[in-house]
This record gives sequence, C-alpha cells and structure tokens, in this order.
Amino acid sequence: MRRIVFPESWTTDVWYGFTRHSFDFEGCKAWVVEPEFPAGDGRWSWCTVWPESFVKRVGTLELLEHGFYHAHVDAFQFRASPEGIALMGRFQELLVNLGLSPKANLIGMSWGGFFSLRYAETFPDRVCAIYLDAPVCNAADPEPNAAKRLATILENYHLSFEEMAKSKLNPLNNVGTIVEAGIPLFDGDPRDQFRPPRKADPRTGRHHQGHPAGGLGPPSPRAGRAEGAARLPLRRPGTVTKGGAAGVFGGTFSLFSGEFPCNFPQNGV
Repeated sequence: MRRIVFPESWTTDVWYGFTRHSFDFEGCKAWVVEPEFPAGDGRWSWCTVWPESFVKRVGTLELLEHGFYHAHVDAFQFRASPEGIALMGRFQELLVNLGLSPKANLIGMSWGGFFSLRYAETFPDRVCAIYLDAPVCNAADPEPNAAKRLATILENYHLSFEEMAKSKLNPLNNVGTIVEAGIPLFDGDPRDQFRPPRKADPRTGRHHQGHPAGGLGPPSPRAGRAEGAARLPLRRPGTVTKGGAAGVFGGTFSLFSGEFPCNFPQNGV
C-alpha cells in the first residue's frame, strides 16, 4: 500500500474522521484529505467548489473509504476564468508530483459543475470523469435571478454578454471537447430526466421547478433541470443503492442504463 508523503509545513486536522492536510496555494486555501487505507494507485476526487456542502450526499466519504484521496483548492474568486483554470491546473500538477494519479475525478455541485466543465474542457487529458449534481452550465444566462452571477462572470472574463454567449469559454459552447475526449459525465440523481422541458423558456431552456442548471439555490434530490443540462451527454446509473460519486468513481456500481454501459475505472487513469 503506497501512501503519499505530504510536506511537513502543511497543517493537519481531522475531517469527517480522516486526516486533512491544509496549505496555502498561491494565496488560495487548499487541502488534501488522506484515506485511512490508500488504494495504492493515487486515485483521487476533487470537489471544485463548496467542498463542505452536501459531503454525505455526493458520496465523498465512501470514496475515502474506497482508498481515494480527496482534494480542494478555493479558486472561486476567479469564477473559472482562464486565470482561475490555470491556477487549478498548477494545483493538480502539484498533487500529481506528490504521487496522486495524473487524472482527477471531478465533483461538481451547482457552481462546482461550472468549474468542473470549464476545467475538463481546458484540460481534457487531466480528467478521468465528472460527477455533476444540479450544475451551473450557462455562463451567459439572461434570466433576472442570474444577474449577479452573470455580472461576476463577465467581470472576471472581461467579455460582454454577447461575446460570452458565443464564446468557447461558456461550457455549453465547448462541451464537444469533453465528448471527443471520452470523459464520462454522470448525473448525481438517477431519477432526474435530462431532456429539454416541454415548457422551457426558448431563450434559456429554464424549467420553472427545482434548481435549474443555470441557477443557484439549495440543490434537491429531485432538482429541476434546464435545457443546458439536457444538452450535456450525461449518463445515469441504472442501479444505485448508495448515493453520490462513490457509485460511479469507486466502481461500486457498474450497470448503467441507456446506450452508455460503463465499468468505471477505479484508479482515475
């Protein structure tokens, strides 16, 4: 069993019963949680945003129990802009140099989905798979309740709304990169239906219920979806007895519905 040796300058504490190693990365808070019994191949998951929220729901603890390391760097201030994505890339390089797998399994809830898609579209060769749960998908959402988010995105990207609507920096406009790379995208709830709502707004594809892909708010297990999410090539587990990313990243469940049968790689490579 190979165990990663972390720098002595990093501080440690206990996170849900596991040892967490925290440090400053280019001015951003960062940490890596160590499994009690590492799988030995450096497999790891990466929660891109809000790693303290819905920990049990997304299956992080089960992943740790399966020998995965779990990491996070707080780059939210950059809103997944090219500058922020570059920082995340350097963060991954650091972890790989320490001994983690060259490919990460990304966990993206809401804003985290936006970050995960942006990262995978920029560095498709560094991502094994993506677990999405009520993801923000549209960087150019014109809805009034998305105005604050839209303003922060445009400010960080130095683009106008019209430019962002057409830009490859908008995840919806560049998902083909993920498809071509063969990166699996998994839905966080097997009951959700990923197809355009019949009464969706023709401008945004927004549905009136739940937590749409372009919106914010508390995600729910029966989250509503916008057309943006429907346009992503998502796979839904056919049989799931334990929730979250553990069911797909951990290889615990290998039966998937539809035309995407998949036995998920466990080592993140």
